[in-house]
Formats: sequence, structure tokens, C-alpha cells
Amino acid sequence: DEAAFRSLLALETSYIYGAPGNGALRGLMVLQVTQHEAELLTLCVDPTARGAGLGRHLLNFAAKTLSGQGVEVIRLDVAADNLPAIGLYRAFGFDEDGRRPNYYRSKAGVRADAILMSASIAGHTPAKQA
Repeated sequence: DEAAFRSLLALETSYIYGAPGNGALRGLMVLQVTQHEAELLTLCVDPTARGAGLGRHLLNFAAKTLSGQGVEVIRLDVAADNLPAIGLYRAFGFDEDGRRPNYYRSKAGVRADAILMSASIAGHTPAKQA
């Protein structure tokens, strides 16, 4: 809910990156950083801006910024049925580490596994366009 999100954003360990465009926020990424690891909590792109490389741009910016602060790995989980996101993460260099069966449930009640992924960002160089 909104209160929980505000509390998360207020933490010193939360990093928020935005991708503006046309006078509006077109993409947003929220990460939680602890020592040498970051967990990607949210990555979203305005549906009208998808396919323009904003997700890749946000990942590259976060990786470059965080690797410069000593973060070595970004971890995330993604719904197994979210194929565009999985494609983005794989193109960036994320590898599958495991799964949580039936972790996600859609508004329609459909269940999907969570795919656990991680990518090394030590010495990061930007990922090329997929």
C-alpha cells in the first residue's frame, strides 16, 4: 500500500531511479542495497514507452552507479509468465538462480512461479541493445 511504499522509500538503503520523458516520469526503478548486494524491488515502464530501451537504460544506470559504490551483485525475482521482463533481464546478463513455485497470483487468481535471478555488476559496462 501507499504507506508501506513511502516507508520503503524513506530508508537510507533504498535507491530510486527515474526515466523522465515528454514532461512525465516514463520509467521507475527501486532497489534495496545492503553491503555488496542490491535487490531490485520494482522496475516499471509506462506502457506507451515500452520497447524504447528505458528498462535497459535504468538497469545500466543503476549498475554503473551502484558498482561505483562497491555493490557487486543485483538480485531480483520475476514472475515466470512475465516474458518481456525475463527477456530484458537475460539480455542484461541476469542468470536464473532458482524458483519459488506458485509465488505470484494475478488478480484473476492465476498462479506463476517466481524466477530468482542475479547479475554481477562489478566493473559494469553498459549492456547493448537487445
